[in-house]
Amino acid sequence: MTADAKRYELAYFAWSGMAEPCRAILHYLEADWKDVSYSFDQWPGLKDHQPGSGNGEPTLELAESTAIERYLANQGALRGATDAEAVLIDSYRASMTDTLARLSKYRFFLGGDDEQMAELRAGYLKAAEELVKFHERVLARNGGGNGHYVGDRLSVADVTLAIIMGQAETVGLEAPFAAEAAPLMHKVYDAAVAHPRLAAYWADARERFRRESGGYQGGDFDLKKR
Repeated sequence: MTADAKRYELAYFAWSGMAEPCRAILHYLEADWKDVSYSFDQWPGLKDHQPGSGNGEPTLELAESTAIERYLANQGALRGATDAEAVLIDSYRASMTDTLARLSKYRFFLGGDDEQMAELRAGYLKAAEELVKFHERVLARNGGGNGHYVGDRLSVADVTLAIIMGQAETVGLEAPFAAEAAPLMHKVYDAAVAHPRLAAYWADARERFRRESGGYQGGDFDLKKR
């Protein structure tokens, strides 16, 4: 990602993947930004690029989705109001990474070899079920389940959970998040989806998630090599 006088470019594969929370936050910020998509065939020529300061220009260039996400979340006060709130939000968000990554990989290879897909599905379901057990307890400790992870306002953890639940539904993997198993997570989802500053994001994201539900159809990207 590059940031120049609050103009942003988010460069990622032509896929939602691990950059999706960053896209949501950029919408939330109502930022001036551009989504730069690369094909997987282009990746070998790009992966050795090292981010820098822009050769003295007032440009911030960052790599790694986690660093970018936290930077953007700070711009929108989506990491709480205090250091204590920030570390709690970071910890809850970090505990979602495995589930998000496994879900993204399953969606990416949807329609592939049956044995491989069964393995990916099982890995995702196990991660999601463990996430639900832990996070339902976490959410209950925050006001008895008020629709937020920390305090009474939106955070990057709230947004990321909503993304996971929304993506899971597009490929029929929402069972771990059923209302009877995850009632407090549903409150978080509902609050994030209803947030007025995320309306444009969800309108775009739902359509992209549906398009992606058929798996990636271009380029030479072999599951066995991952």
